[in-house]
This record gives sequence, structure tokens and C-alpha cells, in this order.
Amino acid sequence: MVALGDIHTYRLTVPPWLLLSKRLFGQMNLWLSRRHRFDLSILPLVAKRITEVNPELLLATGDFSSTARPEELEDAARPLRTLMRQVPTIAIPGNHDRYTPWTAWKSTFERSFGPFMPTRFPHFRLLNDRWALLVLDSAVPRAFYSSRGKLGRSQIEQVRAYLSTLTDQQGVVVLCHYPIATPPGVPMLWSHRMADADVLTAVLAEFFARRSLTAGRLIYIHGHTHRCALHEYRTGKLAGMVDLDAGAACLANRMYGLGQGFWQLFLPDDPADRILARHHRPIGRKDPQWITSDQVVPPRGNPPTDNR
Repeated sequence: MVALGDIHTYRLTVPPWLLLSKRLFGQMNLWLSRRHRFDLSILPLVAKRITEVNPELLLATGDFSSTARPEELEDAARPLRTLMRQVPTIAIPGNHDRYTPWTAWKSTFERSFGPFMPTRFPHFRLLNDRWALLVLDSAVPRAFYSSRGKLGRSQIEQVRAYLSTLTDQQGVVVLCHYPIATPPGVPMLWSHRMADADVLTAVLAEFFARRSLTAGRLIYIHGHTHRCALHEYRTGKLAGMVDLDAGAACLANRMYGLGQGFWQLFLPDDPADRILARHHRPIGRKDPQWITSDQVVPPRGNPPTDNR
């Protein structure tokens, strides 16, 4: 499977009346900062490369847009539609895709990506007899500057119920826009966290507590933080969880001159076995080439390697 992170398409011009909302802050950030960091010309390259990889499943973590304008969402959907029709896709909204109460009420995200998102959340399915997929919707509109997400009691209770149906021999992939934790030394602002992350953490801690040390693992795939990293939690409540930050596909900086690319995840037949994650990123603007780097999470019960 492939995990595709935040894209953040944008439009620099905006009708003045649309600035009478939280969108004013979003456009200010766009004019002063984001437009200098996100290179949207990379997106067609990413879509072409994913098509070449031809995964069995594409998981898109949300934040396709910057302020949930219909034009932005269409700018993201246009180069991705052929890919998403060719490869089975699950797309979820990020906080920027439900940026204001108005865009949420008008179902702006659903108009562009509805065919590729679950009809209800949480979404639970078996990928095969050894792996399950659990898809969450954490994107809620905020009237002011906060970017906090929320799952709500109903989703979290259903998560608990779904996880209770899994045996020790089964693993689960969780897809959510927001992370529930960050590795040591990585800060997370209160205004950017998921409001009920601690509640979901407690549910997952229950899941890990009743499993053996050699049971199938849980892989948590998310976007939002633009870190593009793989991390295995080894201690604490989430010990045993593999965290995959899908990154931001079009975020170009000194380390990623043509964006952060995407992750390809290889699920082992035995969910307790080692996990291979392959990062694809382009280099060279004149004649872009793709390079890959592999990271491995060791089998359960084995001495860990450093995957930060």
C-alpha cells in the first residue's frame, strides 16, 4: 500500500468576502509563508510515480487544500483522479479540507473526493485474514484560529469495539489525519493537536495491554505534521505501535528539494514479522529522478533498531 500525505493546494487570489472568516488567517499564512514552501508542480510527478508503483491500496491522509475552497480541492483532485480510479483509494479530509463551518456544511470536500472516501466513520474492513484497516475522521471546522481536530465519543467507542474483535494473530492499520502522539523531542502545539488524542491513546493502550509481545502490531498512518518519518514506540502506553507520518508530498525545502514524496508500505503475511517501509522522493528539477530508501521495523519480540 501507499501513504500519500498533505498536499495543500492553494490560490493566491481570493474574493474579499471570503476573508470574513478564519480563512483570513489561512490566506495570510499562505501569502507570507506557505506559498514559498509548497511546490504544486510536483503533484503530477507524484501521481505518475504512484501509478508506476501500482499499489494494492492508496491511503491519502488529507489536507488536500489550504483553506477548503472548491477551486483548491479541484486543483488537487484533477491530477489525482486518474490515479485514484486506477488504484483502490481511501481519502480522508484534513483540518484544512474542512477549514470553516461553512465549507463543512456545504460538504465542499465531499464534492471533489466523495467517491474515494468512506460513506461513514469509523470505517472498518478486513484487508485479508491477517490484516484489518480502521479509518477515522478527525477533521472538524473551527471558527477561529485553532486547528484542533476531534473524533468524538461515538467514533472512539466504535474503535474500541472494532479492536476487540481482532485476534492476537491479526494486525491493524489505522488511518487518521492527526497523530495521537509524537516521538520524544518532537513538540506538538496545543492548537494543532487532536482534542481527544488522550482518549484514543487510552483505547489503544487497552488494545496493547491485552496482547502478547509477539502479537500482530498496530500501524498508525497520519499526516498533519509534515515530518515524513517512521517511528516505533518502544516504551509507554503505545509500546508496540508503529507510527508512519506520511509527510507532505509537495513540501520543498533544503532536505527535500522536490517535495517529500510518499511512503510505500509492505505488510508481511505474519503481522508480527518485520515491516518494510520504502520512501520515494524525486530529485533533480531538470530531469526528475526518483530515489528510494528503505526502513525496517524488526519483528515483534526482537531487539529494536532505531527507525527515527
